[in-house]
Amino acid sequence: MWKQTIIRRLVAIAIAGLMVSLAGCGGDKGIKKVALVSAKGKISYKGKPPVGARVVLLPSKDESPDAIKPYGFVAEDGTFELTTYPSANGKPDGAPPGDYLVSIRWTARSKSAVDEDEGGPPGPPGGVQRDRLGDRYSNPKTSGLRLTVAEGRDLEPIELK
Repeated sequence: MWKQTIIRRLVAIAIAGLMVSLAGCGGDKGIKKVALVSAKGKISYKGKPPVGARVVLLPSKDESPDAIKPYGFVAEDGTFELTTYPSANGKPDGAPPGDYLVSIRWTARSKSAVDEDEGGPPGPPGGVQRDRLGDRYSNPKTSGLRLTVAEGRDLEPIELK
């Protein structure tokens, strides 16, 4: 008899624990989102688009690890669109208005005219790939790149050298 009581209590505890853990699985309802505006820009490197380069913005007045860091990837035509909250449909949602420091890292081995300048593989398979921009723009504090995101206007074009 006491075995059945213990089993019932264990089952009740397991069910209660499951219910508590599932209560936190409601998507992003608990995330406090800030207002965003469309943020589109264009980048070139030696006059050509660095296709696949990752562009990350760091708020110039917020260096905390929890700072919102909008990002985007350079397309074939050199354009990029920023996103802040990734979605299932993959459509960029924009960035909060403000001033940002910019980081650009280009490790993709996509075919472009720049490939002719730099031969060889980007790095060891499965390892850290080298930055094809020589890490000159990978640190937002030392890249020398700044952008302002504002409603109703595109980002200033960036020419990397």
